[in-house]
Amino acid sequence: KNEGFLEPRLADVTSPAELAYIEQLASRAQTVLVIDDGDHTATPLIVHFELLSRFVTPGSYYLVQDTRLDRTCRAQLALDKSFTPARPSWDYCKKIIGSAGGPARAVRYLQCASPSFAALNFSVDATREPYVFTQHPGGWLKRAGQSAEQQPSAGVRHVAKPQTVEIQQRLAKMRAARSREAGQTAASARSRVAQLT
Repeated sequence: KNEGFLEPRLADVTSPAELAYIEQLASRAQTVLVIDDGDHTATPLIVHFELLSRFVTPGSYYLVQDTRLDRTCRAQLALDKSFTPARPSWDYCKKIIGSAGGPARAVRYLQCASPSFAALNFSVDATREPYVFTQHPGGWLKRAGQSAEQQPSAGVRHVAKPQTVEIQQRLAKMRAARSREAGQTAASARSRVAQLT
């Protein structure tokens, strides 16, 4: 047995029995990190977040893996078209770029329209992406707050750095673009969550 430090699990998280099992484990844990590396299309990822995000402890993360697929698939399709004769594109990429959307689209929806994202104070934590290339750009979703071991000692004061006006303007433009894209997957995700709850 792994002493409770890590519980890797391959399961259908939409199953009521599986959710009950996860809830039982999470209730005993000091820190809970959820890594979602399941279906890489937007609707299932949104559904998983709505069902599992409540288990993430303050100061910890919900990691949506492989958000780079949205960009990688666009590049792959462009590359396939450049060959003469054209190569058949990867069907998985067609699905991600098409109406299904991929992990990055799911994260954009969560930021703009997810009730759980807002209620549980999640935000994208770009500090988890210190390198030029990452598999999960924008996928590190941090729950606000501090876990017991992160609490500052008495007398230590932490002050957030202010954002410049330019950064705030860029963020506003990005949020507007994300909001438009997120609307494409919102109805199907809400419908699926409603069926499961």
